[in-house]
Amino acid sequence: MNEHGKSLKKLAQTLESCGAAPRRWPDDDRAALQALIRANPEARALLHEARALEQLLDTAPPVEGIRELESRILGSIDDVAARPAGDNLISFPRRAAPAQDRAGRWGVAAVLAASLLVGIWVGAGGYATSLVDAPLEAAGLDMGNQVSSYYVSGISAEEDLL
Repeated sequence: MNEHGKSLKKLAQTLESCGAAPRRWPDDDRAALQALIRANPEARALLHEARALEQLLDTAPPVEGIRELESRILGSIDDVAARPAGDNLISFPRRAAPAQDRAGRWGVAAVLAASLLVGIWVGAGGYATSLVDAPLEAAGLDMGNQVSSYYVSGISAEEDLL
């Protein structure tokens, strides 16, 4: 996304979270967003849309019975808080932790050590180039010596690999 797109996205996020009035926008962003609105027709359209939505919400009639609903909700919270703790708890059966045996841990360590040794053997034996080239040849791609030389270009014959 380019800088223009990021700026428009930032404006859209600010309008959604803070509204269309610049006085409610974060101080750090206000000047940059106002400059964007002056310079960009898309930004002006976003601001116009946000102002229209705010105007619509301001003219909407108040919801009937909102105060009664609020008092009922707050009253039910007080009722729940007044109950004894044992009445509103659900006991779940405890699950035993799985037993860890030494054989299981040593088995994992042995597999990891074996994979390390295979990796060292493949790398030190020069088998890495054929392992890279074989799938490419099987797929019918002739890359010449480009791919294998890329993967082993940092290794010289004189280096001690172990």
